[in-house]
Amino acid sequence: MANHGEITHDRTVSGAIILRHTDDDSSISNDFDLDDEQSVISHADILRAAAANSTQRKARTIIDKIHNPDLVASNDIERAEAALVVALERLNGSLFDQMANHQKEVDSLKEHIATLEHERDIALIGNMDPLHDYKSLYNPARRANIERTAEEIIKGELTIARDELNATLKRIEILNIEEKTATERCETAKK
Repeated sequence: MANHGEITHDRTVSGAIILRHTDDDSSISNDFDLDDEQSVISHADILRAAAANSTQRKARTIIDKIHNPDLVASNDIERAEAALVVALERLNGSLFDQMANHQKEVDSLKEHIATLEHERDIALIGNMDPLHDYKSLYNPARRANIERTAEEIIKGELTIARDELNATLKRIEILNIEEKTATERCETAKK
């Protein structure tokens, strides 16, 4: 996993809680206000990096960083926790949307494969000479030759479609794992 830097916090002059993420590789700081829901949502990748860096490091880790009585008042803590929960729930919803889109892609690829297989079957018949080969389907050797010819016609496209299907199914599997992790982080943050 890439180096996601450090997560720190402080308060502005107005008292707003600020989470600061520093990327060690580029030394660029990204600040966002935990009281601003949209700001938190727009930095969901930072929250994800901080909360999912390992199985032991969940959303509660960020909240624990905020629980510093010298820096943060109790009502600020509540607002920060609420904003974090909203961010994680929104992230979870985004994962569901991604899975739904990938499922549509799977359905489309399956339909495409079925069409290609149908075209292959048509090619089996179309490659026969109607004057000489009308009995070819009953001749195992001739049928095998026709099948090879027909398969070569669309083999490349069919193989690509199947590879795309397998890749999409793999992405869905990964998203399922991410969705489960995000749900666990959200439940932890609510406690």
